[in-house]
Amino acid sequence: MFEILKQRKSKLIGVSLLMIIGQICHVYAATINAEALNQLIALRWEAFLLQEVYLMLVWCSLIFFNWLTKLYQMKLIQELNTIIRKNISQQLAATDYQSYHQRSVNTYLSWLNNDIHSINKQGFEPLFQIIKGISGTILAVIMLFRYHWSLVVVTFISVACMLTIPKLFGRKMQEVSLKTSQQNEQFLKDSETILNGFDVFYSLSLLREIPRRIVQSSLLLKQVILKQTHLEAAVGAIGFTGNIFFQIALTIFTGYLAIKGFVSIGTIEATGALTGIIFTTLGELSSQLAFVHGCQPIFQKFRETIPKSATISTTPTLAHTAKNGPALAANHLSYAYGQHPIFQDIQLCFEKNGKYLITGESGSGKSTLLKILMGFLRNYTGSITFYGQEIRDLPTHYLAQHILFLPQEAYLLSTTIQENLCLGQDFSEKELKAACLQAGLTIHEPFEDFLHREVGDRGQSLSGGQRQRIALARGLLRGQKIILIDEGTSAVDKETAIAIERELLQQPGLTIIMISHTSHPELAHYFTKELVFPDGFR
Repeated sequence: MFEILKQRKSKLIGVSLLMIIGQICHVYAATINAEALNQLIALRWEAFLLQEVYLMLVWCSLIFFNWLTKLYQMKLIQELNTIIRKNISQQLAATDYQSYHQRSVNTYLSWLNNDIHSINKQGFEPLFQIIKGISGTILAVIMLFRYHWSLVVVTFISVACMLTIPKLFGRKMQEVSLKTSQQNEQFLKDSETILNGFDVFYSLSLLREIPRRIVQSSLLLKQVILKQTHLEAAVGAIGFTGNIFFQIALTIFTGYLAIKGFVSIGTIEATGALTGIIFTTLGELSSQLAFVHGCQPIFQKFRETIPKSATISTTPTLAHTAKNGPALAANHLSYAYGQHPIFQDIQLCFEKNGKYLITGESGSGKSTLLKILMGFLRNYTGSITFYGQEIRDLPTHYLAQHILFLPQEAYLLSTTIQENLCLGQDFSEKELKAACLQAGLTIHEPFEDFLHREVGDRGQSLSGGQRQRIALARGLLRGQKIILIDEGTSAVDKETAIAIERELLQQPGLTIIMISHTSHPELAHYFTKELVFPDGFR
């Protein structure tokens, strides 16, 4: 957490200074009250009224600085949240395909939302309260010393007793905080699984299972949150008890000093307010420190559970191999999920600009083969090369510069067509139009209006064929010459599927490797070779 705070050190200092100014006003108000009481005891009416005017001005200043502090504190917290989300997303972007898919998307969403909310409530906000409280405590102690040194001695003894409380509960707070974070992830994962099964429950007339299962998962989350709340309440109660006890003890001690003539009677008013600042801070400090320590496992989880891909020091080049040898070739290629073999001893050779249709039984490993060709899965045995270079030795981003993967369902962002095509990169309107036409997109409006059209939530305002063509244009725009199609047209009607496939197969500069369960006889003559997986790869 403190590494994140260092990135906004100047703003943290600024917010801290505002808090200190506010605490100066708070402490000064306490001394004014003491002086006002002394003037009242001395029957000096005008002097008493003047002190009350000062008091009003100080409290107005305190209100203003508290408002300013809250405003800039929230701005800083939001900036820190953005930094954390950026760090998590950068770590995810540096993760290899297999490691990323070890967890559900909802787990990552929980990190980006639920965990950050926990960090705010258990980390940043308590930390700011600690800064505010400690500064107020230091100022209050200084003021107490001005009244009498013995007040400071008694205060330090009290402080030493109060600071032992966080040490008693720190480890337990870390454990329950991590458990709550993990259970939040599990709840989102369970809810995703249940809601994704709506069609199944509907078709079996078992929709009642949806609320039952969600409630069951929610009850597990409830138990963990209640356990955390019970511990937090216990820490707070113990801290508050200490606060009351030591505050009363110091007030009694000040009364004794006043009776003995060491301090004025008005001092008891100041002591009550100053010790209120000190012991309110210390009463909350125990739980606040426990909260701050308790959120550290969340940051530890981010660091330890997102493995990074191995970096490749040199960027390979195709300059000397692009014109020679097959685009993709495999020798004795095998793959298994755990102890379960998917396919074994595969031989393949896909020539540059060739068009290949792969058919075969469901579950035979066709999609797995394409993921290996794309560099997603690297724990294969045997050899598979891209223009003579072993795929497992090439970075995924390098393969993605040359190979386009079209899954069954085209992924679109909920934004404009142009942003879905560019994805943050810059392309001229001429390049965009050429890619769209090459992908067979039909445009019935001015091209600029077409680019600015919103696609809706994940492209729902477009037809399946339009979504696939936009995904295709996205790859053609970047000069990808090898296209892997995994049932890429199965989600559209036959006429649209034939049109999309024909547009691709007719382009001589593309290497097409297509998996399909519904091959179209009308397109058979376009293919260099039709292969049945895995028998046709022996």
